[in-house]
Amino acid sequence: MAIGTGPRGFTRQSAFNAVMYALLAAGLAFIVYPIYMAVASSLKTQQEMIRSFITLPSKLYLGNYAEIFRDKGFVSSLYNSVLITAMSLVLIITVIPLLSYSLERNSERRGYKIAFIYIMLGIFIPFQIVMLPIVKIMSNVRLLNRVGMVIIYLALSVPKMSFLYFGFMKSIPLEVEESAFIDGAGIWKIFVRIVYPLLRPMTASVIILQGLWIWNDFMTPLIILNKQSKFWTLPLFQYNFMGEFVSKYNLVFAALVLSMLPILLLYIFMQKNIMQGLTEGAVKG
Repeated sequence: MAIGTGPRGFTRQSAFNAVMYALLAAGLAFIVYPIYMAVASSLKTQQEMIRSFITLPSKLYLGNYAEIFRDKGFVSSLYNSVLITAMSLVLIITVIPLLSYSLERNSERRGYKIAFIYIMLGIFIPFQIVMLPIVKIMSNVRLLNRVGMVIIYLALSVPKMSFLYFGFMKSIPLEVEESAFIDGAGIWKIFVRIVYPLLRPMTASVIILQGLWIWNDFMTPLIILNKQSKFWTLPLFQYNFMGEFVSKYNLVFAALVLSMLPILLLYIFMQKNIMQGLTEGAVKG
Protein backbone atom coordinates (compact mmCIF):
# COMPACT_ATOMS: atom_id res chain seq x y z
CA MET A 1 0.00 0.00 0.00
CA ALA A 2 1.41 3.43 -0.92
CA ILE A 3 2.07 6.00 1.77
CA GLY A 4 -0.95 8.25 2.27
CA THR A 5 -3.28 5.81 0.51
CA GLY A 6 -6.23 4.22 2.28
CA PRO A 7 -7.51 0.66 1.83
CA ARG A 8 -9.62 1.69 -1.17
CA GLY A 9 -7.14 4.02 -2.83
CA PHE A 10 -8.55 7.11 -1.08
CA THR A 11 -5.47 9.33 -0.71
CA ARG A 12 -4.92 12.17 1.71
CA GLN A 13 -4.93 14.54 -1.23
CA SER A 14 -8.38 13.29 -2.23
CA ALA A 15 -9.61 13.83 1.32
CA PHE A 16 -8.16 17.35 1.32
CA ASN A 17 -9.81 18.11 -2.03
CA ALA A 18 -13.16 16.80 -0.77
CA VAL A 19 -12.96 19.05 2.30
CA MET A 20 -11.99 22.08 0.19
CA TYR A 21 -14.83 21.51 -2.28
CA ALA A 22 -17.27 21.16 0.61
CA LEU A 23 -16.07 24.45 2.11
CA LEU A 24 -16.28 26.18 -1.27
CA ALA A 25 -19.81 24.84 -1.80
CA ALA A 26 -20.83 26.09 1.65
CA GLY A 27 -19.29 29.49 0.91
CA LEU A 28 -21.06 29.69 -2.44
CA ALA A 29 -24.39 28.83 -0.82
CA PHE A 30 -23.74 31.46 1.85
CA ILE A 31 -23.26 34.09 -0.90
CA VAL A 32 -25.96 32.95 -3.34
CA TYR A 33 -28.78 32.42 -0.82
CA PRO A 34 -29.20 36.11 0.16
CA ILE A 35 -29.20 37.07 -3.54
CA TYR A 36 -31.84 34.42 -4.23
CA MET A 37 -33.94 35.71 -1.33
CA ALA A 38 -33.71 39.31 -2.55
CA VAL A 39 -34.59 38.54 -6.18
CA ALA A 40 -37.34 36.03 -5.35
CA SER A 41 -38.94 38.32 -2.77
CA SER A 42 -38.85 41.28 -5.15
CA LEU A 43 -41.00 39.29 -7.61
CA LYS A 44 -43.72 38.41 -5.11
CA THR A 45 -46.92 40.18 -4.20
CA GLN A 46 -47.53 41.28 -0.63
CA GLN A 47 -49.91 38.31 -0.13
CA GLU A 48 -47.27 35.82 -1.32
CA MET A 49 -44.71 37.33 1.03
CA ILE A 50 -47.08 36.81 3.94
CA ARG A 51 -47.78 33.18 2.99
CA SER A 52 -44.17 32.13 2.41
CA PHE A 53 -40.88 33.97 2.68
CA ILE A 54 -38.51 31.43 1.12
CA THR A 55 -40.43 29.83 -1.77
CA LEU A 56 -40.22 30.90 -5.39
CA PRO A 57 -42.90 33.33 -6.63
CA SER A 58 -45.88 31.72 -8.35
CA LYS A 59 -45.42 34.13 -11.27
CA LEU A 60 -43.09 36.96 -12.23
CA TYR A 61 -44.75 39.98 -10.65
CA LEU A 62 -43.03 43.21 -11.76
CA GLY A 63 -45.40 45.56 -9.99
CA ASN A 64 -42.92 46.10 -7.14
CA TYR A 65 -40.32 47.51 -9.53
CA ALA A 66 -42.89 49.76 -11.18
CA GLU A 67 -43.93 51.10 -7.78
CA ILE A 68 -40.32 51.78 -6.80
CA PHE A 69 -39.68 53.71 -10.02
CA ARG A 70 -42.78 55.81 -9.33
CA ASP A 71 -41.16 56.91 -6.08
CA LYS A 72 -39.47 60.26 -6.78
CA GLY A 73 -37.14 59.67 -3.86
CA PHE A 74 -35.70 56.55 -5.49
CA VAL A 75 -35.17 58.27 -8.84
CA SER A 76 -33.48 61.23 -7.15
CA SER A 77 -31.27 58.95 -5.04
CA LEU A 78 -30.33 56.88 -8.08
CA TYR A 79 -29.30 60.06 -9.90
CA ASN A 80 -27.24 61.22 -6.91
CA SER A 81 -25.48 57.86 -6.58
CA VAL A 82 -24.66 57.69 -10.29
CA LEU A 83 -23.44 61.29 -10.36
CA ILE A 84 -21.31 61.06 -7.21
CA THR A 85 -19.82 57.70 -8.15
CA ALA A 86 -19.04 58.72 -11.74
CA MET A 87 -17.51 62.09 -10.82
CA SER A 88 -15.46 60.56 -8.00
CA LEU A 89 -14.10 57.80 -10.23
CA VAL A 90 -13.17 60.23 -13.01
CA LEU A 91 -11.19 62.35 -10.56
CA ILE A 92 -9.62 59.31 -8.88
CA ILE A 93 -8.33 57.78 -12.12
CA THR A 94 -7.12 61.19 -13.32
CA VAL A 95 -5.50 62.82 -10.28
CA ILE A 96 -4.04 59.81 -8.45
CA PRO A 97 -2.12 58.35 -11.44
CA LEU A 98 -0.50 61.77 -11.97
CA LEU A 99 0.45 61.97 -8.31
CA SER A 100 1.74 58.39 -8.24
CA TYR A 101 3.77 58.90 -11.42
CA SER A 102 5.46 61.94 -9.97
CA LEU A 103 6.24 60.15 -6.71
CA GLU A 104 7.50 56.93 -8.30
CA ARG A 105 9.73 58.51 -10.94
CA ASN A 106 11.30 60.77 -8.28
CA SER A 107 11.33 58.26 -5.43
CA GLU A 108 15.09 58.66 -4.91
CA ARG A 109 14.72 62.34 -4.02
CA ARG A 110 14.33 63.12 -0.36
CA GLY A 111 11.33 65.45 -0.68
CA TYR A 112 9.33 63.02 -2.81
CA LYS A 113 10.20 60.14 -0.49
CA ILE A 114 8.93 62.07 2.52
CA ALA A 115 5.76 63.02 0.62
CA PHE A 116 5.15 59.36 -0.27
CA ILE A 117 5.58 58.24 3.35
CA TYR A 118 3.27 61.02 4.52
CA ILE A 119 0.56 59.94 2.04
CA MET A 120 0.95 56.26 3.00
CA LEU A 121 0.30 57.13 6.66
CA GLY A 122 -3.29 57.78 5.64
CA ILE A 123 -3.78 54.03 5.13
CA PHE A 124 -3.40 53.45 8.87
CA ILE A 125 -5.83 56.16 10.03
CA PRO A 126 -9.36 54.79 10.63
CA PHE A 127 -12.24 56.74 9.13
CA GLN A 128 -13.84 57.10 12.57
CA ILE A 129 -10.95 59.33 13.67
CA VAL A 130 -11.31 61.79 10.78
CA MET A 131 -15.11 61.60 10.57
CA LEU A 132 -15.93 64.53 12.85
CA PRO A 133 -13.17 66.83 11.51
CA ILE A 134 -14.40 66.15 7.96
CA VAL A 135 -17.97 67.13 8.91
CA LYS A 136 -16.72 70.28 10.63
CA ILE A 137 -14.55 71.35 7.70
CA MET A 138 -17.20 70.62 5.07
CA SER A 139 -19.81 72.46 7.10
CA ASN A 140 -17.57 75.53 7.42
CA VAL A 141 -16.97 75.69 3.66
CA ARG A 142 -20.63 74.89 2.92
CA LEU A 143 -19.93 71.68 1.04
CA LEU A 144 -22.46 69.37 2.68
CA ASN A 145 -23.65 68.41 -0.79
CA ARG A 146 -22.75 66.28 -3.81
CA VAL A 147 -19.62 68.29 -4.63
CA GLY A 148 -18.39 67.85 -1.07
CA MET A 149 -18.94 64.10 -1.29
CA VAL A 150 -16.84 63.89 -4.46
CA ILE A 151 -14.01 65.82 -2.81
CA ILE A 152 -14.13 63.56 0.25
CA TYR A 153 -14.07 60.37 -1.80
CA LEU A 154 -11.10 61.64 -3.80
CA ALA A 155 -9.20 62.57 -0.63
CA LEU A 156 -9.96 59.25 1.09
CA SER A 157 -8.85 57.32 -2.01
CA VAL A 158 -5.43 58.95 -2.30
CA PRO A 159 -3.44 56.79 0.18
CA LYS A 160 -4.53 53.28 -0.87
CA MET A 161 -4.85 53.94 -4.58
CA SER A 162 -1.52 55.80 -4.71
CA PHE A 163 0.10 52.74 -3.15
CA LEU A 164 -1.38 50.48 -5.86
CA TYR A 165 -0.50 52.80 -8.74
CA PHE A 166 2.98 53.39 -7.30
CA GLY A 167 3.68 49.67 -7.24
CA PHE A 168 2.25 49.09 -10.71
CA MET A 169 4.37 51.82 -12.26
CA LYS A 170 7.53 49.97 -11.23
CA SER A 171 6.69 47.42 -13.93
CA ILE A 172 6.83 50.08 -16.67
CA PRO A 173 10.42 50.20 -18.07
CA LEU A 174 12.10 53.58 -18.00
CA GLU A 175 13.69 52.89 -21.38
CA VAL A 176 10.35 53.47 -23.11
CA GLU A 177 10.04 56.94 -21.60
CA GLU A 178 13.69 57.78 -22.24
CA SER A 179 13.28 56.92 -25.93
CA ALA A 180 10.24 59.18 -26.19
CA PHE A 181 12.11 61.96 -24.37
CA ILE A 182 15.01 61.70 -26.82
CA ASP A 183 12.49 62.00 -29.67
CA GLY A 184 11.37 65.31 -28.25
CA ALA A 185 8.31 64.35 -26.19
CA GLY A 186 7.68 66.25 -22.98
CA ILE A 187 6.72 64.81 -19.59
CA TRP A 188 3.01 65.44 -20.10
CA LYS A 189 2.99 63.83 -23.55
CA ILE A 190 4.97 60.84 -22.26
CA PHE A 191 2.50 60.30 -19.44
CA VAL A 192 -0.65 60.71 -21.56
CA ARG A 193 0.47 58.78 -24.63
CA ILE A 194 2.74 56.09 -23.13
CA VAL A 195 2.40 55.63 -19.36
CA TYR A 196 -1.33 56.10 -18.82
CA PRO A 197 -2.43 53.55 -21.47
CA LEU A 198 -0.12 51.00 -19.82
CA LEU A 199 -1.95 51.58 -16.53
CA ARG A 200 -5.21 50.18 -17.93
CA PRO A 201 -5.28 46.97 -15.79
CA MET A 202 -4.67 48.94 -12.61
CA THR A 203 -7.18 51.60 -13.61
CA ALA A 204 -9.82 48.91 -14.15
CA SER A 205 -9.06 47.50 -10.70
CA VAL A 206 -9.32 50.95 -9.12
CA ILE A 207 -12.64 51.63 -10.85
CA ILE A 208 -14.10 48.38 -9.53
CA LEU A 209 -12.72 48.67 -5.99
CA GLN A 210 -13.55 52.33 -5.47
CA GLY A 211 -16.78 52.10 -7.44
CA LEU A 212 -18.05 49.33 -5.16
CA TRP A 213 -17.03 51.29 -2.08
CA ILE A 214 -18.50 54.62 -3.17
CA TRP A 215 -21.74 53.10 -4.51
CA ASN A 216 -22.40 51.08 -1.35
CA ASP A 217 -21.00 53.55 1.19
CA PHE A 218 -23.48 54.42 3.92
CA MET A 219 -21.52 56.15 6.68
CA THR A 220 -20.05 59.05 4.70
CA PRO A 221 -23.34 60.09 3.03
CA LEU A 222 -25.06 59.69 6.41
CA ILE A 223 -22.86 62.31 8.07
CA ILE A 224 -22.64 64.64 5.06
CA LEU A 225 -25.94 64.41 3.15
CA ASN A 226 -28.55 63.18 5.60
CA LYS A 227 -29.94 66.62 6.44
CA GLN A 228 -31.32 67.17 2.92
CA SER A 229 -33.25 64.34 1.31
CA LYS A 230 -32.66 65.78 -2.18
CA PHE A 231 -28.99 64.79 -1.80
CA TRP A 232 -29.60 61.24 -0.54
CA THR A 233 -27.72 58.42 -2.21
CA LEU A 234 -29.22 54.94 -2.65
CA PRO A 235 -27.91 53.53 0.68
CA LEU A 236 -29.51 56.46 2.52
CA PHE A 237 -32.75 56.03 0.57
CA GLN A 238 -32.83 52.31 1.36
CA TYR A 239 -32.24 52.97 5.05
CA ASN A 240 -35.13 55.41 5.28
CA PHE A 241 -37.28 53.39 2.87
CA MET A 242 -36.96 50.27 5.05
CA GLY A 243 -38.11 52.28 8.04
CA GLU A 244 -41.15 53.54 6.15
CA PHE A 245 -42.12 50.23 4.50
CA VAL A 246 -40.92 47.79 7.14
CA SER A 247 -44.02 45.60 6.62
CA LYS A 248 -43.71 45.56 2.81
CA TYR A 249 -40.61 43.48 2.27
CA ASN A 250 -41.44 42.91 -1.39
CA LEU A 251 -40.95 46.62 -2.06
CA VAL A 252 -37.83 46.75 0.12
CA PHE A 253 -36.24 43.86 -1.77
CA ALA A 254 -37.18 45.39 -5.13
CA ALA A 255 -35.36 48.58 -4.12
CA LEU A 256 -32.34 46.54 -3.04
CA VAL A 257 -32.20 44.61 -6.32
CA LEU A 258 -32.47 47.79 -8.40
CA SER A 259 -29.72 49.40 -6.33
CA MET A 260 -27.46 46.38 -6.79
CA LEU A 261 -27.78 46.04 -10.59
CA PRO A 262 -25.70 49.01 -11.85
CA ILE A 263 -22.57 48.22 -9.85
CA LEU A 264 -22.97 44.49 -10.52
CA LEU A 265 -22.98 45.16 -14.26
CA LEU A 266 -19.89 47.34 -13.88
CA TYR A 267 -18.09 44.54 -12.06
CA ILE A 268 -19.05 41.93 -14.67
CA PHE A 269 -17.90 44.21 -17.47
CA MET A 270 -14.49 44.97 -15.94
CA GLN A 271 -13.68 41.95 -13.77
CA LYS A 272 -11.22 40.48 -16.32
CA ASN A 273 -8.70 43.18 -15.47
CA ILE A 274 -8.98 43.30 -11.69
CA MET A 275 -6.74 40.35 -10.79
CA GLN A 276 -3.97 41.42 -13.16
CA GLY A 277 -4.00 44.95 -11.84
CA LEU A 278 -4.06 44.02 -8.16
CA THR A 279 -1.43 41.30 -8.50
CA GLU A 280 1.08 43.42 -10.40
CA GLY A 281 0.42 46.49 -8.26
CA ALA A 282 0.86 44.64 -4.97
CA VAL A 283 3.71 42.26 -5.85
CA LYS A 284 5.86 44.73 -7.73
CA GLY A 285 5.24 47.42 -5.19
